[in-house]
Amino acid sequence: GGQADAMPLRFAVFDFDQTLSACHLFHALANGDGGGGTQPWSTTERGQLARLAELDASPEYGGEGGFTLSVFGGSERLAQLRAVLDKLRDAGVECVICSRGLAAAIRRSLDRVGLLGHFSDVYARGSGGAATEYDQSLPENLPGPEDSPFLSAPGSIRCGASKGKLVARCLKLRGLDRSEAVFVDDTTAEVRSVQGICTTIQVQPPPGSDRACGMGVREFELLERLLAGLPLPSGRVGVGVATPQSRLLGAGAGAGGRLAQQRRSESRPSSEGAVQR
Repeated sequence: GGQADAMPLRFAVFDFDQTLSACHLFHALANGDGGGGTQPWSTTERGQLARLAELDASPEYGGEGGFTLSVFGGSERLAQLRAVLDKLRDAGVECVICSRGLAAAIRRSLDRVGLLGHFSDVYARGSGGAATEYDQSLPENLPGPEDSPFLSAPGSIRCGASKGKLVARCLKLRGLDRSEAVFVDDTTAEVRSVQGICTTIQVQPPPGSDRACGMGVREFELLERLLAGLPLPSGRVGVGVATPQSRLLGAGAGAGGRLAQQRRSESRPSSEGAVQR
């Protein structure tokens, strides 16, 4: 296939930890797995919001941006990330997050660097396990009024056991072809769960490392190829290309594609309330 066969990118699903972020934020706040993070640990949304506020104000992360800027790998990488997300937004691509981290910490982190508005939804967890001693002793007035809006509403949509199932439901709800969407994650098992459902990009570790540090130039370039309607290089490490359904279904697919387009234009949902875990 070539550019003439390509369908425009309309939907992008991003993991958060070590994909949008440069570090594993959940581990840094909850347990220190992987050697990062600073105690006291927190596994609740309220506690993680309070810890983020403490870390941002700590002398260790003093200066503009605080701890949150370090989460995204510093100002240079943040500018690169923002540029790509701006291009996706300007092209009308809807972006969502699907993460195993806690939704409140993700929302706050994105908001602090001005990126939360680029995402229509954050599918993540509301709890990271048993509350820690820090969580249990947290004063009732924390998190403060500036952070409490990031707390998840009761019954809000979670990531669920399978990211693949969530992505499939999102595509069905929007009437999208699998070639109109991309899933970006650093974890092999998560990427495999989505292969065949849509195009996938696995974030690769930097040279000399076995651990991803967030999307970099390689992933940004691949996303820009999709935006330009160019085919991704099949066979490249970490890339799974989804063939448009219309090319597999033959002549009858044209009407189906037009019907999907009509559904999108007539009734674009404003939220994912219909998606079940």
